[in-house]
Amino acid sequence: MHVIDLHGSFGRTPHGGRPQPLSALLAEAGRYGIAAVTAASQRGVYYDHVAGNDETIAAAREHPGLLPVGIVNPKQVDGDDEVERCLARGLRLFRFYPELQDWEVESLAFRRIVRRLGDAGAVVSVVAGGWGSIGRLAVATADLGAPVVALGVHYFQVGDCVEAMRQFPHLYAETHRLGTHGALAHLAKRADVKRVVFGSGTPAKPLASALNNVWLADLADDERTAIFGGNALRLLRASGAVGGELGRKASPPRLPERVFDVHGHLGRFKMSLPELSAAETAARLRRYHVERMVVSSVLALSYDVAEGNDEVARAITEQPSLLGYVVLDPHDVEGAAAELARCFRNDRFVGVKLHPRLSGRPTGSEDIRALFDHISPYGKPVLIHNDGPDYARAILEIARAHPTLPIIIAHAGPSRPDVAAFEAAAQADNLYLEFATTFPWRGAVRTAIDIAGKERVLFGSDFPLIDPGYVLGHYQEADLSAEEERAIMWENAVRLFPRAARSPI
Repeated sequence: MHVIDLHGSFGRTPHGGRPQPLSALLAEAGRYGIAAVTAASQRGVYYDHVAGNDETIAAAREHPGLLPVGIVNPKQVDGDDEVERCLARGLRLFRFYPELQDWEVESLAFRRIVRRLGDAGAVVSVVAGGWGSIGRLAVATADLGAPVVALGVHYFQVGDCVEAMRQFPHLYAETHRLGTHGALAHLAKRADVKRVVFGSGTPAKPLASALNNVWLADLADDERTAIFGGNALRLLRASGAVGGELGRKASPPRLPERVFDVHGHLGRFKMSLPELSAAETAARLRRYHVERMVVSSVLALSYDVAEGNDEVARAITEQPSLLGYVVLDPHDVEGAAAELARCFRNDRFVGVKLHPRLSGRPTGSEDIRALFDHISPYGKPVLIHNDGPDYARAILEIARAHPTLPIIIAHAGPSRPDVAAFEAAAQADNLYLEFATTFPWRGAVRTAIDIAGKERVLFGSDFPLIDPGYVLGHYQEADLSAEEERAIMWENAVRLFPRAARSPI
């Protein structure tokens, strides 16, 4: 299947960011069979759009598989001149970064530039910001004559994006951050599948995750073909940005033989997607070869601990493939002992879930440390969503204080992979990492294996908030050996949760 990637770039992210050289962009496109990928120099984003666009044009001339993208910053006084220079040099794709460069899509300068690009038949793409940014973008560009692609639509923006696409036919959505289970299919069904286009964020982001998100979505084959390349090709040919036949073709991913997911949920997240029952959860996991999942209650994490834990108790009794975490409230340390004793009478509760971020109690707080004192005698694994500027030091101290208690660092960091978490795991035999996140960076899993070892890495998805296929891409990008894959996808978790290995499905 031909894949056109509308969200590629090269260069470096300053102030501690990782270099993303042109060679990496080319290598990733070749590795995954991408027929054409956009290229935009990060120099144009962070420093000077003229110099950056010169780098982009030179790269595209040398490498025919690259589609050059012009970067224009409306805050630079030569913005209009740069638009004309790029158009004269044949560019028909343009990208804008309002939040990163600190300007508004309602600004007159941006609207004037988009109108000129519309007159030239060019395609405009804009990196999406927070909630409401896509709606504002659609309104601001509605009468300017250019198709506008919202790049990096995130799961919390699905409702905003659907409504904006319904009302404004010039608006398109790019896919690479639609990592929530069902979000892509929901967008394609509720808005217009002909205006959904593939992008990856490569090479900064793992291309495998973006590809999996489309390959494994609940889409008809013609919808998948349209999203992967047909819709973009129509746009690009209409703009004059590309012509002729495409070359390479991409192939569907190979899934691991057996998967043990240590990070799942039951309940409803605050977004426009439906809640899944325990039976629906178990059924949907099978398509990713997930044979076991340990789940916690969204209700318990967000509102009522006891009611949510009871909800999980019913589910894990009904569904053999599901096991449970007991959620504890750091605001009720005194009640934790009773809740642990109550829930652990059901031997299908196999661990504890703590969420310092949601609870407003940082990892290093006295309340979190006190909860570990209650948990430790049970010896059951703790999955913790860490928070606080010193979280890595704090969780390492907690792990050393409870050396026989397995502790899993959710998201391999504070919502996203962090080398500080990898280094903490390398210093305590009872610390583990799982990589459920919609903020991945290319090379994170391999870096963690190199620092902490394959025995300390687990698979977690955060389902249904995040789709298991999307997260599997984070691991597939690491080029796991057969031994590493077996350990990370199954064996390491079975050692931590031996009750799961004895449970029939």
